[in-house]
This record gives sequence, structure tokens and C-alpha cells, in this order.
Amino acid sequence: MLKALKMLENKKAPFLWPEAWPHFAWGSWLLTAPSEVNTGGGRVIDLKEGFKGPLELHQALLSCKPKLSLLDLARLWQQSQEDPSLAQDLNWTELVNHCGLRSGESLTQVLESLLKTPASFQTWSEEKQLAPRDLNLLLSFESEKDKSPDLVKTWENLLDKLAETSTSKSTGVKIMELGGELLLMGKQLPSWSHESPEHFARDLERVRFPLSHQSLEAKNQELKQWAWPSRSSGRWLRQGDELLMEIKILAPHGEELKKRLDQMKSLLEGQNG
Repeated sequence: MLKALKMLENKKAPFLWPEAWPHFAWGSWLLTAPSEVNTGGGRVIDLKEGFKGPLELHQALLSCKPKLSLLDLARLWQQSQEDPSLAQDLNWTELVNHCGLRSGESLTQVLESLLKTPASFQTWSEEKQLAPRDLNLLLSFESEKDKSPDLVKTWENLLDKLAETSTSKSTGVKIMELGGELLLMGKQLPSWSHESPEHFARDLERVRFPLSHQSLEAKNQELKQWAWPSRSSGRWLRQGDELLMEIKILAPHGEELKKRLDQMKSLLEGQNG
């Protein structure tokens, strides 16, 4: 009797596997089809013996899906804790090392926390290929579940809303970090209705670092008073912990650009002088 791995539950097989193709297994573990697929009448190839010699279970898994996601690992870890036979067959440390991770309690805590997030967020985290460091904040809310269920519910709603967007990984992680920090500080999150994820991330930043944003706005107001050369402008912006000046110059040709660069140099020297 073949048993399906949980990493295949509620999702397609690691590859789009046509029904006419044989499925792969390792001993009694089915590797290439969700549990609901009936393989009784189909051909199943046992990779335990391998084509070039015996394969361990983690090697057979990686031969079918060379790049496992954190969600794959989380499901495998959970099943290995529930099923002693899988724990015995699976070389967990070797599998994790192959994925570029280090086996240990901190990793397993993140994996266990990931499985407790909304299903939509789990899928989003897999699509964006989040790393364990991107999910460390999940642990803080895990410890709040009994003490502050409403707080955790608001956090889960934020993750659910994030999963509905098509934002980039960097903006998504920023929203998680800033939103999570604000909730843990006991602060109200700004409204997120029709704003883009990028706009919402800036709103979160203003609430999380109010003094920094007030300082930034004051500096930009000061820049507006400068005697900028024709068709040029500047603004201060924040990138991480750095405050940077962005200067924009428009010129129809090289000679004009050189002239405006000289004017810009004089302007900056006058401000610094």
C-alpha cells in the first residue's frame, strides 16, 4: 500500500505528471502524485533501488523535485513527527543541508509556525520563495496565541490580505515586518483598502518611525527653497538606514547636461559652504 507524503497535499505534484506517465515511489512512499490520485492501475517505479544504485529517501525526493520550498519542508517535518516510519526513512539533516539550510530547533520552530498561518499565506510564501529569516516574526505571534487571540487574529488577517496582492517579495516582507512590529508594540495599523502594497508599506513606515518621517519631510521642504538650475530637482529619500539625496537633471544634449552639472556643482558647494 503506497502512502503519500504531506508535501503533495492540496497541491499539484512536483511536476505536471500526465496520467500516462509512470509515477515514482520510494519503498512505500509515493513521491509524484497527490494522495487522491489512484495509481493502482498505473505503473509505479520504485526509486529505492535507483537507476545507478540504491537511493536514500531524501535523494529520491530531490531527484523528483530538486528545489524544495519551506512549505515542502514544513509538511515533511510535520509528517515525520507524526509517522515514526517516515522519521526513520528520512535523513532530515542531509535534506535540509541540500536546501542550503541548517538543521536545528530554530528552523523547525519556523516550519511549525508556517503551517499555522492562513493557507493563502502559505501558498504566497512558497511562490515568493521566502527564507526562514523572513518568517522569524511568526514565532513572536506564536507565543501570543493564548494571551492575545485578538492580536493574533489581526496579524493573520494582515497575512491573508498580503497573500491577495501581487507585490514583490521585498515589499511583502517589509509589510510583514513593519506591521508585525506595530502590532506587538500595541499600535493600530493604518487602513489598507484600495492602496497599493507599496503605498501601504510607506504608511506603515510613517507610523513605525514617525520622527524619521517628520525629519525627512522637513529636509525636503528645505530643498524646495534651493535655487535649482533649470529643469532639475532633488529630494531626500530613505533606503534602509540610509538617508540619500536623489537629484534629477533633464538636458536635451551632452553640452547642456555638462552646463547643468557645473551649475549643480556650484549650487551644492554654495549650500555646503
